[in-house]
Amino acid sequence: MSESWVDYYGQITDFIAGNAGIQIDQRSVTIPADLRPQFYSYFNLIIEKLLAEKLPDILFDSVELAREYSLAEAQTVKLLKLENITSNPRMEGFLKNPVSELNKEVLMPLFDLLQSKFNTDQFEKYAVQNTILAFRRLFRAGYEAWAIVSLLNLLAPDKMIKVKTPPVDDDDGENIITPDQVSLFEDMKNLSMAGIGEGNIAVPEMIVRSSITNSYAGFKAQPDKVTHKIQGFDNHRKWYPIDSIAPINMHVELLYSSSSPDDIAITADCERICKPDLLLFTRGFSRWYENNGMDKIRPIHYGLKPKLGTFIISRDIIEAPDTEDEEEGIHIIQAEYDGSKLKQVVDCLVADS
Repeated sequence: MSESWVDYYGQITDFIAGNAGIQIDQRSVTIPADLRPQFYSYFNLIIEKLLAEKLPDILFDSVELAREYSLAEAQTVKLLKLENITSNPRMEGFLKNPVSELNKEVLMPLFDLLQSKFNTDQFEKYAVQNTILAFRRLFRAGYEAWAIVSLLNLLAPDKMIKVKTPPVDDDDGENIITPDQVSLFEDMKNLSMAGIGEGNIAVPEMIVRSSITNSYAGFKAQPDKVTHKIQGFDNHRKWYPIDSIAPINMHVELLYSSSSPDDIAITADCERICKPDLLLFTRGFSRWYENNGMDKIRPIHYGLKPKLGTFIISRDIIEAPDTEDEEEGIHIIQAEYDGSKLKQVVDCLVADS
């Protein structure tokens, strides 16, 4: 019979009891330097065993995603001759060493157990819940990152442009920005997948020129919050009052395409949003479709009315998708981890260029 995490927990409590120099109570933790390697050997084994016992599917999915992302990322770095692709620290950690990153969710609960703040049942429940929540955040963003780099690889970019706006704290009190305060510059060294966060206006985090479509495509153009109004900017596109459309979350990509990067350099301000050419959703979790996942997608599609439609990149295989959605311009790409299936998006951009 294989040992459970509880057996390993018994080993660490025996180790603590046999070494008077280790003092752990509800107020403090003291571990002498010479005892730390052995202590943390037991400590880490408990965490690894717990997650392997209780969440094997999550560990499998995380490792699979990290492997597939690494393959796609390596191709992007080589294609664009990048120095690196960055993200937020947690996301980078998850995509490079997913098991280690998920283990972090158990660190503090395990110390709480050792300090008698939890019993073993409470610890197990809390640690598992923590890990599931972290996994859902990281896996969702990780699958989106895989989809973006896979799409970039198909677009075969030969140029990457960034948009510079005034600093968020550079405020004149009127909350107005003019086009002369926005500039474009070429950057072929670094690609960020971190998202924009708060901004004064919305701009694509990257604009690439595709050697396949012979046009420019702007990605990651929706911040959490915009605070300023753009004045005097006209790209001859349709704009919507921002309050008239369904709330846009960070799990949809607004993709803009044009023969000129200047036309797609600004995509929204605090009052209005530019009509996108294409919406790109990613869905990495199983049974998202059966769990009424389209209910969150349709309002955004119908509100923004993207010129070239909406594409949903799904890791899950959908047995019988609604044909009415397809007729309305909502297309499900059952990609799993096959980046070549995203060619449907590229073909759509080529036909429009």
